[in-house]
Amino acid sequence: MQFVRQALAVMLMTAAVAALAADEKLTLEQVIARHLASIGKPEALAKAKTRVAEGKSKFEIVNAGGYIEGKVTVVSQAGNSRLVLKYPNPNYTGEDMLADGNKIHVYGQPQRSALGSFIYNQGTALLTEGLFEGTLSTAWPLLDSKRHAAKLTYNGLKMIDGQQLHEVRYEPKKRTDLDIRLYFSKEDFRHVLTIAKLTLSPQLSTGGEVANASQQEIRYRVEERFSNFAQFDGMTFPTTFQIRYDLEGQSQAHQRYTNTFNDVVNNVPLDPKTFEIK
Repeated sequence: MQFVRQALAVMLMTAAVAALAADEKLTLEQVIARHLASIGKPEALAKAKTRVAEGKSKFEIVNAGGYIEGKVTVVSQAGNSRLVLKYPNPNYTGEDMLADGNKIHVYGQPQRSALGSFIYNQGTALLTEGLFEGTLSTAWPLLDSKRHAAKLTYNGLKMIDGQQLHEVRYEPKKRTDLDIRLYFSKEDFRHVLTIAKLTLSPQLSTGGEVANASQQEIRYRVEERFSNFAQFDGMTFPTTFQIRYDLEGQSQAHQRYTNTFNDVVNNVPLDPKTFEIK
């Protein structure tokens, strides 16, 4: 009898776990709704018309040794966004990435970095679609899924760096060769990672052969990692925003930008020229 009761208990527990697992088969709409709830209440999200985040930035070239410290500012209004990185170094003073929802410009002094060049030439969608800077920007596309009419696909939980994250594929309405994936924490659905990848195959001759034997496949990868979330104005935002840029192929480049924010403020009056593309 004791054995029967134990077996019955195991069966009931198994059934309960199975039912719970079935309930957790989420839809895309549920994932987005829970994600938005992780930022703040609907009235708070609707009230935030502009946003300014300021802090410190550290730029480093992986395996090169040393780094540069400076300042970071993220400014946004509706679908407009601007990321400014400033470093006190004459050889590289930083980046200024600007998007007005349709057009972009990337200013670099004295010239664009490898990251800036990639964004300007191949990663335009990251800025025009509001994907760059994540929820730190009011241009974040999941705040208004109809703004860009992108195709979103929920792919379930994926193992990334040893942890399970919800994966959503993001395909802009305007065709792009970028493979863009958004990742959300398993329990609280906070946006913690964006990965954008692009692979360029060697150029082929008219006969179908590689035009130049020295040519190699070129692989670009841009990651945005968000962590250390805190509350500002009744909403939750990441206070650490790291950008990782990697280029593999005939030439290589590996850059890291680690940005830490001490303040995130909503509804700051902004000069109309803030998002003016010259």
